[in-house]
Amino acid sequence: RHTLTTLALHTLCIMHCALCLALAASTAFGAEAAPFVLASGGRSRAVIVPYGGDTNGVGYAANLLADYLGKIAEAPFLVADKPVPGYGTILVGAPYKAARPEELCVRVKDAQTLEVTGDGARGAVHAVMALVESLGVVVCAHDYEHIPHRRELALPGDYTQVDAPAMLWREAWSELQR
Repeated sequence: RHTLTTLALHTLCIMHCALCLALAASTAFGAEAAPFVLASGGRSRAVIVPYGGDTNGVGYAANLLADYLGKIAEAPFLVADKPVPGYGTILVGAPYKAARPEELCVRVKDAQTLEVTGDGARGAVHAVMALVESLGVVVCAHDYEHIPHRRELALPGDYTQVDAPAMLWREAWSELQR
């Protein structure tokens, strides 16, 4: 009986060690995804493409992103109808199946594509603001924001941010006073 318990513990210990070694090997030898470069050397390295054109607020979200990225990197960002060869593509408003209302999703699809999207046009605008906030922008009030200046902007190749507003009804209090 004592031998069976010792054998079971010994086997369990060996299995645990093998699992730890496999995990360490996959982490050490696994290819890390290439980063998505937004700006380098004070120049934009990506163009912003509103999915489906300038409709339903997606164009607004694309221009908002271009404005903020331009201020951060101190370089102009182009909003284009389609990807531009030689530049990464920031796809704003790409098709996305949201699990929650107004959910946002910012994800590096590959080294050449960043998707900034969400549940409809509002989700895309929320995704734009989440992205620029992750780059250090702080919006304190409608007339004051802190924008850091960084000539080098990149996101890790495995970057993914998914979130949704905690409150669905977010209208201004003054609208209740009618």
